[in-house]
Amino acid sequence: MQSSYMDELLRLLGRQESISFRTLITIITTSLKREENILITYSKQDKIQPQIICSLLDYIYTAIMPLSISFTNNQSITRIAQNRRNRNLVNSPQLDPNRKHSMGDADQIRITEQLAENPSPFCTNVAVFENLQTYKDLPGLVRTAKQMKGTFSNQLCDLAQPFTIVGIVPDSVYMSHEVLDVFTYCVHITEPPHSIPSNSTPFFMMYTTFLPEKPPTVYLDRDVYTYISELYLAIDTWPLATGHVKAETRLTMIKAIEDYAFLSGRKFIIPDDVKAIVPCLLTHKYQLPNGTTFAKCYEHVLQAVNNVQVPV
Repeated sequence: MQSSYMDELLRLLGRQESISFRTLITIITTSLKREENILITYSKQDKIQPQIICSLLDYIYTAIMPLSISFTNNQSITRIAQNRRNRNLVNSPQLDPNRKHSMGDADQIRITEQLAENPSPFCTNVAVFENLQTYKDLPGLVRTAKQMKGTFSNQLCDLAQPFTIVGIVPDSVYMSHEVLDVFTYCVHITEPPHSIPSNSTPFFMMYTTFLPEKPPTVYLDRDVYTYISELYLAIDTWPLATGHVKAETRLTMIKAIEDYAFLSGRKFIIPDDVKAIVPCLLTHKYQLPNGTTFAKCYEHVLQAVNNVQVPV
């Protein structure tokens, strides 16, 4: 994959130097590859509205992959993004035949057409939920979505693959462990894009080289690996913090860090890659004394990261 994949998207969004946007694009890419869910938090003080985040997600997702994306607001009204999807499907590339991927198939197009009048978020590849904190049984919804199938051409088939959920919440709230365990990543957005292009700029052919399950060859130096371990330990043993980090989180963290380096045009990992990704895996996995919010958890993780010496 060429480094221009990431750099060009950042340029179009007017955030070439933004670490948070580079991290967001990486997490979106790697979550699609592994069908993992993302939690996006934002601060109302930064004047970022959920509608802006939805427009940003719409652009990034449909730029890197020919898929369908739905947005459900706090009135449970779902809309399926139309502005770029149809154009992308017409020019969709030949995806990896060894990986199940229903978008672009005739059956999936018929599904989309039949859902136009009564859309369901679970029949699209990416289901975005605004104000996620208002949903009472999200784990149940996710289980239902993973099990949903439909009958087309007299055959039982999954409705959408890949399928991933994106939740949007203000950083002034917090949710239960059961809900947070649904989400592998938590990305904190602190600034809006300078602009969101109205026309799609597809990077499909670049992305399809990234789709195979075999990870890219990225060199991880022993000192950097030790640094990752020290960060993990420092955050997990922070005084008065109660963690609920699963064992597989560490492996997922390594994969996401490798993806960050690879998408940045490098075949080796540097400490800055680690510092960008670690908060995305651990911010939503802790409870703090005197009231827990995503903002406090994010600050807690950053303090722990800053207290660990960076290898030279």
